[in-house]
Amino acid sequence: MNEYHGINGNVSLDRRSEWVQSPNRYELSGSIGSSGNSTLSRENGTYDVNQAERNARNNQENIVNNNHSITSNGTLGSQDGMDTARKKKWPTDKSYFWAKEILMTERTYKKDLDLINNWFREELCPEDIENLQPLFQHFDSMIQHHSVFLRDLEHRILLWEGRGSHEAHRIGDVMLKNMVVLPVYEEYIEVHMEILQRLNDLYENDERFQTIYREFEQQKICYLPICYFILKPLYRLLHYQKILELLLEHYTEDHFDRTDCQGTLVMLSRTTDVVRGLIADSENFVLLCEIQRDLNGFDTLIQSDRKLVRQGCLLKHSKRGLQQRMFFLFTDILLYASKSPVTQTFKVLGHVPLRSLLTENSEHNAFIIFGGQRSITVSAGTTAEKVLWLEELQKVAANIKQKPQTQLTIGSIKNCSKF
Repeated sequence: MNEYHGINGNVSLDRRSEWVQSPNRYELSGSIGSSGNSTLSRENGTYDVNQAERNARNNQENIVNNNHSITSNGTLGSQDGMDTARKKKWPTDKSYFWAKEILMTERTYKKDLDLINNWFREELCPEDIENLQPLFQHFDSMIQHHSVFLRDLEHRILLWEGRGSHEAHRIGDVMLKNMVVLPVYEEYIEVHMEILQRLNDLYENDERFQTIYREFEQQKICYLPICYFILKPLYRLLHYQKILELLLEHYTEDHFDRTDCQGTLVMLSRTTDVVRGLIADSENFVLLCEIQRDLNGFDTLIQSDRKLVRQGCLLKHSKRGLQQRMFFLFTDILLYASKSPVTQTFKVLGHVPLRSLLTENSEHNAFIIFGGQRSITVSAGTTAEKVLWLEELQKVAANIKQKPQTQLTIGSIKNCSKF
């Protein structure tokens, strides 16, 4: 028996034996009936093809009419809604987008304040909270104010996007009202370095606090090192200033929002000038703290006059071949270390005081670093990287030789050789 292939061409069960072959099958006939209509002959009578076509057309028209009626009652209504949504005029002025920028970043900023003031505080014992009281006291005041400010911003943007009058298309008055918080920020700016130092002292001297600190930073909600959240209020003031400057560049001289923005900027600039004078030292202190916590074998990295110049991986030449080392170039010393695959920290292997540092170019991407009576040969990944390292090394070495000589504290270096 031949295999039967179904409609889709697949092998299927042959059920043809169950079909009944009627002897009175349709037989095509080319004759025309007496009425002039084409017919299909059948023993029981004739079948009018033209009439069938007319009936089919009528049925199709009825289906179309029914579908149109359904669409008119249901889908057509939703289509009208979509058309209305498309016709809605959204704000297109640049000032709206800058106002929206303030709103969106304000939400994030308030969450950052809550992260430290609520989540981090809950992890600490009463004694730790007491030691960090200046931090939580100022963050409490900021959160109370910014909750109101955020509500005002959301209301203004809602009016701007909705049916509010043209007078609602402004942000300067809301910003001007927000400047009542400046005294809180000015106090915080004065004490923020003390807060950073207290955090670092607790971390270095209390293993229990260090464990809490590290575990909190590993949580998903803490997307930055804790110390950088301490600097968030300073960055926020600078962000306000930048937005106001953009708005004033955009507004015409007679714009109704210009006066409020100008007044807000004048008040804010007095505080941001102080921030700009301090932010570089604050960032450097935070950076040194983060590097210190990842270094083993060098305990006195944090010094007021020490700054990080450059860091990166270089390949150190040795008898055992090329060894990957992490180099940290500061304004007064060069450290190199190996990374532990287990703890993900760096063990300091050697140091070079910059007063005795000399460099010499070598073939390919290699160069030699001289310090005292010893030298090391290293290779960079690219020629451009090699050039940058040589330039920075020569620059910082020349700078420190122009300063009065001071005793470099290296007694804290544990279990490492000079090279």
